[in-house]
Amino acid sequence: MNQKSKKWIAILLIFAASAALPGIRAFLVLAGLIGGLYFAFWKKTPQLRNQALGVATIGILAGLVAPSEQTSQTNQVQQELTATQTQLNKTKQELQKAKAEADKAKEDLKKETDKNQKKEQEQAEKKEQEKAEQEKIQKEQAEKQKAEEEQRAQEAEQARNQADQAVQALEQNQILENIGQAQAAVDAVSDPQQKADFQHRIELVRGAIQARQEEANRLAQEQQQAQQQAQAPQTAQYFPNCSAARAAGAAPVYRGNPGYGSHLDRDGDGIGCER
Repeated sequence: MNQKSKKWIAILLIFAASAALPGIRAFLVLAGLIGGLYFAFWKKTPQLRNQALGVATIGILAGLVAPSEQTSQTNQVQQELTATQTQLNKTKQELQKAKAEADKAKEDLKKETDKNQKKEQEQAEKKEQEKAEQEKIQKEQAEKQKAEEEQRAQEAEQARNQADQAVQALEQNQILENIGQAQAAVDAVSDPQQKADFQHRIELVRGAIQARQEEANRLAQEQQQAQQQAQAPQTAQYFPNCSAARAAGAAPVYRGNPGYGSHLDRDGDGIGCER
């Protein structure tokens, strides 16, 4: 390869390195290559060429080793992206955690709501059942009370009818034996007014029976006296003496009465055995 070809190859390498390594790195490499080529092709002494090659090598190595601005920016962007991604992941995790907590709170709220609704429903059903039972008890009590009232009314009506029949029997057959039966029937009557009416009727019958009894006693006494008067003359026309009259309980003896005799009336005043 001649000298001219080497120059063109060196120039192409310089442009290729410049395109591949932009920024400060490209500058260092380019400076090292130019310096190396210059001293390699234009400096004829070996010592100068060696120096040029050393400088070029240092420049190239420095260019290759030195960090480029693009790499720094890329690293910074990468770090920012990493930080952003980390923040996004953290935010995502927080959102997922918040969502999970919200879902749990929602589920807990739903459970609590269902529990409260169930409890309210059970309480409503219990109240409805208690209300139904209370209404049933009240209905049964009302029916029982109505039946008892009807029973009492029937018993009262029966007692009234029995008392009326007993009093009517007493009024039709007014004897003392019927008063006790009528009084017992009237005592079973519960209505005060009806009981008072029946009692008044009994008292009327009692008064009538007593009046008839007194009248019968009076008539019997008069009849007995009449019989005694009718029988007295038949046993004796007159008492033989006042002692007989007194023994018979007829002294004093009046003129015209059985047992009177003039021998008993010493003073002739019509009264015998007066002393």
